Amino acid sequence: QTEEERQCKMQKLETNLQRRLSCRPTYEELKQKNIIPSVNGQERERLKSDLSTRLSRRPTIKELATRNILQFIDLVEVLDVELEDRQADKPWTRLTAEDKARIRQELNEYKSTEMEVHEESRHRTRFHRP
Repeated sequence: QTEEERQCKMQKLETNLQRRLSCRPTYEELKQKNIIPSVNGQERERLKSDLSTRLSRRPTIKELATRNILQFIDLVEVLDVELEDRQADKPWTRLTAEDKARIRQELNEYKSTEMEVHEESRHRTRFHRP
């Protein structure tokens, strides 16, 4: 590689780098987009310690009550309820193999005849095994 070729290559690299750097946003644009923080280190530390203090200090019940955040009601109502079986009914567990095959056949028939599918997407329609 001659000196002239090397100089030409370096010139191309420099031009390419200048073009790329000119496309980058400025410092002010980055600040406006909140990519670069707009507060300095001391201000940031002060904000962090203030936030940490506010989060670690738990308000008392009295403070919460005066600010109407926490309210106590003196009346408690207790009712008798009937015991109910809350087990979910799972009808699909009672299906026979013939029932499942009939459902699959009906679904395949619907997909092939009634369901609207774009012509170019028809090959993506999934049919169930019979």
